[in-house]
Amino acid sequence: MKRNSALFFILTGILLIAAAGIVVLKPENNVSATGEITTAPEVGAYAPDFSLPSLNDETIHLSDYQGKVVLINFWAVWCPPCRQEMPSIQQAYEQYGPDLVVLSVNAGDARADAIDFKEEYGLTFEIVLDADHAVQDLFRVRGLPTTLIIDQQGIIQVVHIGFLDHSQLNGYLDQVGIK
Repeated sequence: MKRNSALFFILTGILLIAAAGIVVLKPENNVSATGEITTAPEVGAYAPDFSLPSLNDETIHLSDYQGKVVLINFWAVWCPPCRQEMPSIQQAYEQYGPDLVVLSVNAGDARADAIDFKEEYGLTFEIVLDADHAVQDLFRVRGLPTTLIIDQQGIIQVVHIGFLDHSQLNGYLDQVGIK
């Protein structure tokens, strides 16, 4: 009987320590007290602000578009699925114009390559250059393409990793009230 009691207390202690560790390690949100992103921005979290140069050498800030739905698409010129989804993103941008902002974040390509890509696909939305992958790292992008949709309040509503087809994009836009 004493053996069972000792085993019970040992197991209970182990479970309590494990539970305490889980609580301590679980972040309350994605921003630390120093303002650093502690976990990947995820659905339901506020999107962290960033600044990047555009192809026109203007500095673009995500916060410039507060109050609008913003689609952020991380891509590269060498990425076949990125190339495949661009016409759908362009079509959505043209169709939903002022209600939808598209920030196309190029992940490390040379400016000239990004310009050629823009011309090849006839893209009219904003393309920004993430030469050192700082914004890609900020959003913890794990693969290209990755698309996020942020609502008017700045909250991430969609994180889509991989190729985004036309019907998926329309479904996501419908989800955030664009259509």
